[in-house]
Amino acid sequence: MAEAERPRRRWFHHLIALWITFHLFAVTVHLIPVPPRTDDRALAIPEVKQEIDRSVDFLHGLGLYGGTKEELREDGIEAVRTYTKQHKDLTWFARYYLGRIGSTQAWNMFGGNAKEWPKVMVVEVKPRGERDWVLFQDGRWGADVIDHRHRKVRRQLSVGGRSGRRKEYATFLAKEWDALHPDRPAGQVKLFYVQQHTRTPAEVRAGEPLETRRTLTYVHTVKEAAP
Repeated sequence: MAEAERPRRRWFHHLIALWITFHLFAVTVHLIPVPPRTDDRALAIPEVKQEIDRSVDFLHGLGLYGGTKEELREDGIEAVRTYTKQHKDLTWFARYYLGRIGSTQAWNMFGGNAKEWPKVMVVEVKPRGERDWVLFQDGRWGADVIDHRHRKVRRQLSVGGRSGRRKEYATFLAKEWDALHPDRPAGQVKLFYVQQHTRTPAEVRAGEPLETRRTLTYVHTVKEAAP
């Protein structure tokens, strides 16, 4: 296309380009890795302490540090804590921006320890005129209704949000149920947490059983369509 035939760029074209540039910059800054925790309690976990000691032994054996192993350990931890604090102070805008648009990612390459009681949302539906609840969505065993990408939206609209958001999400699930079961329209939709205990390494070694809890979160009654 000749130069004269190209459409003239307007002010909002430049604004969009500026926003895209800022968005990519915020995502890049947010992905810079930091340890999830550096407090004394986390560092005292036996497995964490063992990993730190192994790294200290390796680094001290290189002969590049003039102090003792304990001094190297303390200096290393302090350096990581300083880096983590500076990262947090300098990247607050990225967390704020990505949080407002629902694009904050929870994944961290350092991993950390699993939550003691990770929560999984489960959905049950009671068809109109029936007595029993039917399992419709169980996040622990796959996602027939909600794909992987949609789970982030699910957390925003349902169990992590206010009652208004839960109602909106329950209404959506009722429509999904009706589309799959036109002969059994949804009468009620129930959203609740299943909390599955994450055993510590010591509990695993001791062979202790896996605990679960079930916490009711929200029950929505579907309004019948006007005749």
